[in-house]
Amino acid sequence: MDSGDVVLAVQINAGFSELLRKGQTAPVQVILDASNSNTALVSLGYVNQVASKFAQDYLVEMLNRTAPSLLRQMPSIVLERQPWFNPDLRSQWFFVRA
Repeated sequence: MDSGDVVLAVQINAGFSELLRKGQTAPVQVILDASNSNTALVSLGYVNQVASKFAQDYLVEMLNRTAPSLLRQMPSIVLERQPWFNPDLRSQWFFVRA
């Protein structure tokens, strides 16, 4: 990070999966270079998406193993993104040039 080659690092400690199997919280550390706040926020957004997807998939797998009937009864929610003012997501619309 000091040299600017790395923006984000994820540290997963030994025993992560064992803690999950026991039903306990398994901490993960995210180290982020925030010297460029825009890049940092985008990176953090990706980390949040990956963590949320992992947690969701893990829950579905666990329910499928332990209580498949509950899994069939669970409602699912799908969020769809639809930008109104920049449907093509053209990034130059978000930059100000002097």
